[in-house]
Amino acid sequence: ITKGVSSARSDDTKSIKVAIVDWITPTHQVLSPPIQRNVKNDRGFHHPRTGELLCPVNLDWKDDKIRRDLASGALVPTGDLWPRFLYRYFEYNPKEPWEGLFRSSLLVKAYKHIFTSPSSVHGAASKATRSSNARIHRMTSVTIPSIAYIATQVRFTLNDAGSFCRSAHAGTDSELFYNLIVELLEDEKEGVEVADLLMWWNQ
Repeated sequence: ITKGVSSARSDDTKSIKVAIVDWITPTHQVLSPPIQRNVKNDRGFHHPRTGELLCPVNLDWKDDKIRRDLASGALVPTGDLWPRFLYRYFEYNPKEPWEGLFRSSLLVKAYKHIFTSPSSVHGAASKATRSSNARIHRMTSVTIPSIAYIATQVRFTLNDAGSFCRSAHAGTDSELFYNLIVELLEDEKEGVEVADLLMWWNQ
């Protein structure tokens, strides 16, 4: 079972790794420098676009020193710091921490890509020749674990790490990141916000 889960996760990662380059490219613009689709060593904090999206919201990506420290590894954000890509429009409001959280267009595109079909990302009818992951797993609605899974996949794909890691090495402690999202969304004290979030995802 573990081998099967790992294989499915690997397939999802490979698929998103290519597609995400288009998703993070601003409309009618090009990424400078360009990002390769099949390798990741030019991603992470080495690239201005992926670095901006991965930058924890408590850090100022516009600060040259912070950018240098993140790129050099002198500053290594851990999985308990929310990156900017989790938020709608990639913007964080410190006065309203829940505002836009887990509502980014990047998460929605990745979710559709994995659980429905790649063609559904752009609103087209599914061209898949086999059942979607959602149908295979009998998913009738967006769930907390599936949101956490997609967020973890996107974070890993934006990063320059070559494999999933359980430590804070290169800021890729994916297991901690996933578990913290699930923990937050299952926290009874956050029930109102979470209910609103799930309603938004399932509308």
